[in-house]
Amino acid sequence: MSQLAKKCCGACGKAEARSTCSNCKVVAYCNRECQSAKWDDHKTACKAYVGAGGNAASKDLAVGAFDTAKEGKKRLKASLANTPCCQDNAKEAFYAGLDFEKAGEEELAAMMLEPFETIVCDWLQPGDPKIEIVRAIVKRGRAQKLAKKRGAKTAKGGMKATEPDAKEQRAAEGAAARAKAEEEQRAAEAAAAQAEQEGRAVESDAASAVKEQLAAGNIQDAFMTAVSAGNLAVVEFCCKNAELEDVFHGDTGCVLSQTVLVCLTQQLGNAMKAPFVWEVEWLQEILLCIDPHDKDVGSHVKAVRAGFIEHILETLEGLEAGKEKRRLSGLLLAVRGLSD
Repeated sequence: MSQLAKKCCGACGKAEARSTCSNCKVVAYCNRECQSAKWDDHKTACKAYVGAGGNAASKDLAVGAFDTAKEGKKRLKASLANTPCCQDNAKEAFYAGLDFEKAGEEELAAMMLEPFETIVCDWLQPGDPKIEIVRAIVKRGRAQKLAKKRGAKTAKGGMKATEPDAKEQRAAEGAAARAKAEEEQRAAEAAAAQAEQEGRAVESDAASAVKEQLAAGNIQDAFMTAVSAGNLAVVEFCCKNAELEDVFHGDTGCVLSQTVLVCLTQQLGNAMKAPFVWEVEWLQEILLCIDPHDKDVGSHVKAVRAGFIEHILETLEGLEAGKEKRRLSGLLLAVRGLSD
């Protein structure tokens, strides 16, 4: 780390400070009063340094948090230049960059995130608002560097600073348009793949049989055919084409056997993912109808229940707070309500 960070007080800037932070052992202070006065500004960087990984590259990233002077920024830039662009380092840079942004260190935030922009955006979930935050920070950093470069040329030549020329602006706009087009293309390809999968299911013999059985009112037979097909798309096709009320709230209550109910729970539950369209409502009805003490399925309910709970917990970790997360949390309570 820089000699500036070792010798100068982190609060008042006086040279030859003798005491250091007991947590990070990096930043020096004249006395306790100076340390207390600077703690709110120092704590984020302090925790980042102490929590950095065991490799030298990750600690070099964190050390940059203490170097807010020109010398420190040069050190951070050099550290980043020698840091491999792998996902682990990208994650560290992502969290450190956001910490710098919150602390008002815009230049350091951009410097931290720019080398890892592509890896970070690929690592985050599609649609995550943090992607736009990262891109905005990097874009602003590039604009600031360009403005600074132009300002230096102006000062040297005695000329007035000018706006970015049309060529550079067009290049930036073109890059943004290409990125947006690529994202839209990926979404379209995913939608086409799903539609193709559903199309194959509809054309399959099993789906045709399901359709005929539902039309004839043989709901139990249709669902037995679907869960026996070994094709999730056929099961989804059956659910989408059956009336929820007819299946679970007819004159005799639920018309499905316990075997079919447990198979539906396993196949739909372990494959469900956001956004939820009809899956949560169907699974809630299914769970209400399962009898964990039934002689035919009782021995299987425990394993199905455990696998379903594990899948729900994994899915919840990737969801932002909102309607989808609340609906899935309610379903989790229903699954846990199944007694062993």
